[in-house]
Amino acid sequence: MLTETEIKLRLPDVLDVDPTAIPLFLERLSGNWEQVELFNQYFDTPELALDRAGYALRLRRDGDQCIQTFKGRGESLAGFSVRSEWDWYLSSEQVDLQPLLDLDRPALLGSDTLAALKPLFRTDFQRTKGKLNWVFDGIPVEVEVALDRGAATAEKASSPICELELELRQGPPEALFAFAKEVAAQLPLMPWDSAKAERGYRLLDPERKPLAPKLSRDVFAQPLSEALPLLGSYLLASAQYGSELLSMGTAGAVDKVDQALKLIIEFESLLSHVDATPLSGAFERTTRLHKALFTGLPSAEEQPVELFNRLQGKTDWGVLMLGQSERLYLWHKEPPQAKGASLGELLCQSETLFSGLKALRSEI
Repeated sequence: MLTETEIKLRLPDVLDVDPTAIPLFLERLSGNWEQVELFNQYFDTPELALDRAGYALRLRRDGDQCIQTFKGRGESLAGFSVRSEWDWYLSSEQVDLQPLLDLDRPALLGSDTLAALKPLFRTDFQRTKGKLNWVFDGIPVEVEVALDRGAATAEKASSPICELELELRQGPPEALFAFAKEVAAQLPLMPWDSAKAERGYRLLDPERKPLAPKLSRDVFAQPLSEALPLLGSYLLASAQYGSELLSMGTAGAVDKVDQALKLIIEFESLLSHVDATPLSGAFERTTRLHKALFTGLPSAEEQPVELFNRLQGKTDWGVLMLGQSERLYLWHKEPPQAKGASLGELLCQSETLFSGLKALRSEI
């Protein structure tokens, strides 16, 4: 079993620049860029047993190699994900059931489930990849960059793929975050939580939507050191959720992005209020971004498409989302130190501040 740590970034379908040509990559590139064609077939049961359990089964042809991969969905927030996967190199483009049985997961990979597996959709794309090396705080770092352009296809439907993946091969995740933020400051990137396989599943079921984030009311009674990471995670997930709904043209997505950004602005203000070290420039960046996104939007029917186009063209979005994600990762390692009793008590201390967060508490 391997553990994959990466940041996935969505690029605009039409690129004005070649991402692999920016100096940020070229200064760290070891060797040359390599181009490969990857052909991927995904399998599941008619009832989507693997998908419902949070797994995917893929058969990939990479040149003369055929690789079978069983991978978990893992956890992903603002593109940063850590997931487990198992790889087997096969002699032919046929699913080999024996390695799956050998994983000894009878509840998920029993004989009945394996017998019902069938090909459902494909993701085929050209990958431009290269290895980057540098030193971060005295620690050697290696990251594999992969620029993927192609499409997911199911039956007669298709969905374009244009993504940049940064996979950490060596070094600390802090180095990956720092580098990703530098990239996002130069390219209009959107941190993206859905895997390529999700595009295929949505082709099969156009009504399929990402899961909405949830927040427990109990968070407002918890000590700030515990409540702030939970609230921050929810707000970031809400912004990501809204952006993904926008990409699908879903009704109500504009309001969700609007509310999420307003709440992030309040959250950064709240962190200053309790001396919990807000992200440098995040309050100003979010305020500026919100104004740029929502000023002069067209009529309601055209708003989702226009707002998503604006999101795709703003570097502030990627930098903001990655910065929020990085802070949550660091808080997971060391909870924030903040003055005050609980989040709920803090909100009650002011009649004029944090009206959005107060409304959020009353809604859940």
